[in-house]
Amino acid sequence: MNDKPVTVGDVLRAFDADELELPSANLLVLRKQLGQTQLQFAETMGVSLMTISRWERGEIAVPGPAQRLAQVLLALRPIVQLLHLP
Repeated sequence: MNDKPVTVGDVLRAFDADELELPSANLLVLRKQLGQTQLQFAETMGVSLMTISRWERGEIAVPGPAQRLAQVLLALRPIVQLLHLP
């Protein structure tokens, strides 16, 4: 497992290589790395709470555009965290 933080360069290279695949288990880890609840993450991703829950349980696949958005959010973590200040 690679614990190296994802950088913007990593994200851009992945876009170019079309290598982004985000299994549901990784979506849960990514959300927790962002420090967001499922509700906050749903708002950030522009989907329903039920969709986030179903993605995280692996009931439905995370579509490609949502995978890309999640990766960008991780790369831009400090900015994303500012969006959800109490």
